[in-house]
Amino acid sequence: MEDLLIQNILIGAILMTVGIISRTFPPKKPNSFYGYRTKRSMKTRSSWKIANEYFSGGIIMLSAASILIGLFTTIIVAKYSSAITIIATIGLLIGLFYKTEELLKGKEEN
Repeated sequence: MEDLLIQNILIGAILMTVGIISRTFPPKKPNSFYGYRTKRSMKTRSSWKIANEYFSGGIIMLSAASILIGLFTTIIVAKYSSAITIIATIGLLIGLFYKTEELLKGKEEN
């Protein structure tokens, strides 16, 4: 069970690392290598900055939720805990992507 717990928490820890690196060293301008890259986020430097700040902050919060989900599912339903953690984390990532795009869409309309 200890290995399973580490595995489930590792998912969130990796995301946390990505979020912290992204937040600490944000990409300066739109590029094809690093950052939150969508058509909408790459239109202007302003939208690039907004999207990357919002998404990196969201990743940090999402990763904390993923760690908690991994912890609780390992304790409650160990057999399916990895699948639940992965599915929940993917769902949270999709939600964060959607919220980031909605934020950018709102900025375009103003």
